[in-house]
Amino acid sequence: MDVNAYFLLDDGNGSGGTLMPVRRTVSGTRPVAAATIRELLRGPSDAETALQPPDQPPFSLIPPDTLLLGISDVAEGIVTVDLSREFEAGAGSSVMARRLAQVVYTLTQFRNISGVLFELDGDLKAASDAGGKPIDGPATREHYLALLPPIFVDQPAWGATVSRPIVVSGKANVVGAAFQVQLSDGAGRVVARRSIGATCGTGCWGDWSATFDVEQMATERLWIVVSSLSGPDGRAEDLRRYPITLPPRQP
Repeated sequence: MDVNAYFLLDDGNGSGGTLMPVRRTVSGTRPVAAATIRELLRGPSDAETALQPPDQPPFSLIPPDTLLLGISDVAEGIVTVDLSREFEAGAGSSVMARRLAQVVYTLTQFRNISGVLFELDGDLKAASDAGGKPIDGPATREHYLALLPPIFVDQPAWGATVSRPIVVSGKANVVGAAFQVQLSDGAGRVVARRSIGATCGTGCWGDWSATFDVEQMATERLWIVVSSLSGPDGRAEDLRRYPITLPPRQP
């Protein structure tokens, strides 16, 4: 079963990293939520970091010695995840918010999960939101919107093998809710482009989606490139690149 583990990417703006999904495959014979969290705790693989220039690899802020001790059954959309104490080691408020966000986004990709409660070594631990404010109750995706890039691609995941046509979707908070999504090949040549209008922008988060008809495209490695054109000189801003793989066209 294909699932997403949510890691971080340095956007070069000193933010400490923003969220991005990476595709992983887990066994369908195991509890999927627990198997997916174990994939998250493994951190990015060498193959995943090699897809991006060395100064911008995906990374995780969750300590590598963190263990999953247990995860409850879903009850009214809420799960409780029990992690070892290493999860909170050496974390200030900014780092802890990103660790929590990684777990929350990874678990809430499943439609039956909307919120997450945390335990450390079996003791209930109050989560904090993106700004470090304690959360009264389960942590949800909305608590960590500030840790998304301005143009967030949630589908397809980083490095995923996609089907035809390619559907790209996510959330955005950019000036005028307007931006561009394009596909480029390994040489940087633009092979398709769409102008996008999110459902909200200029201070609020909106949903967006774009479909690319690539039936005649033979190349296998593509990059999804998102950017807004809100700079004073028309330069692309909020730029982010996501590698994907297009399987060979069947004869």
